[in-house]
Amino acid sequence: MSPGVGRAGRGLRRLGLLALALLASLLAVELGARLLVPPPRSHGGLLELDGDLGFRGVPGTRLERRDERGAFEVVLGSEGFRGRQPAPGPGPSRRVLFLGDSFLVGDGVRDEELLPTRVERALAVRSEPVESYNLSTLDIGTGQQLLLLERYGERIAPDAVVLVMYPANDVVNDTLELAGRTRVSAGDPIRP
Repeated sequence: MSPGVGRAGRGLRRLGLLALALLASLLAVELGARLLVPPPRSHGGLLELDGDLGFRGVPGTRLERRDERGAFEVVLGSEGFRGRQPAPGPGPSRRVLFLGDSFLVGDGVRDEELLPTRVERALAVRSEPVESYNLSTLDIGTGQQLLLLERYGERIAPDAVVLVMYPANDVVNDTLELAGRTRVSAGDPIRP
């Protein structure tokens, strides 16, 4: 074997070891970041990344708000939604599932003023008891709402689904050509 071939072989081996060490270092940093660094959140900490939806409400979030009657608390439950959390169905009463964005999340209003709560209360007065489920998230588009329906629909087994749309941003949320062209849809870059 000539002396040049031996050096070339050692150089390739060193390069391979260097690449392996670099890969191992990157994997260690990635693992450390996943274990030690909290996931990025947006909208004042109300949203976190979700692999299927792009983002979702942060489960367990508690916010204090004020209105003319004083302080009240806004709570996102175990699944990241306000109000009743998705439960196995069907139950003893009919179920209505609401899908929407910030208008249904209603982080500036009390629980009793939310549309799903008001519909539930109005139907109970008419002796038509229902359980309402509010699967709404800030800045979510109708494509993501369809994914929410696929994720939770079978578990809730709704008798009716109500889609609440806000034309100023829902059309933009669902159109790649318009994505990012409005100030009210900060989540456009991470939608599925």
